[in-house]
Amino acid sequence: MIEVRIDFWTYAQTHNIPNLVVTTNGIVKNNGELVMGRGIALQFAQKFPCLPQELGQLVENTGNQVYYLHQRLWGNGERVIVFSLPTKHHWKDPSDIKLIEQGLIQLKNLHEHMFPGKFIMTRPGCGNGGLNWENQVKPLCKQYLNDDFVIVY
Repeated sequence: MIEVRIDFWTYAQTHNIPNLVVTTNGIVKNNGELVMGRGIALQFAQKFPCLPQELGQLVENTGNQVYYLHQRLWGNGERVIVFSLPTKHHWKDPSDIKLIEQGLIQLKNLHEHMFPGKFIMTRPGCGNGGLNWENQVKPLCKQYLNDDFVIVY
């Protein structure tokens, strides 16, 4: 795991990182969209307008877990894959460290078996989720993620 202090989108585009991770919750709105109203989730929803609907369907059908979605196109034509990493059960609650650990294990397995290359993500559960990076989340990230995973803050 590599930590970098820089804007998520700037780093992802300038380093051509093909695998983008968005932190999510497990609440689907009445219109079928996943709640993506704050933080990096909101930024993803703005960049990829179909994402809340697609994730909402997946969460509604099979639960709050890691998903990977169809490749998306950057403005420059580069293809990327969007992965969800649930950090909360409900958007209004604090992040759940056990849920994050389960997601990190799923991401690690997807990376090892299906998706080689670099991944980029923010510090899961540490913004709007309220967890402490140094004491709670970083040790888990170091345990499960190798240097193909870039964590920006």
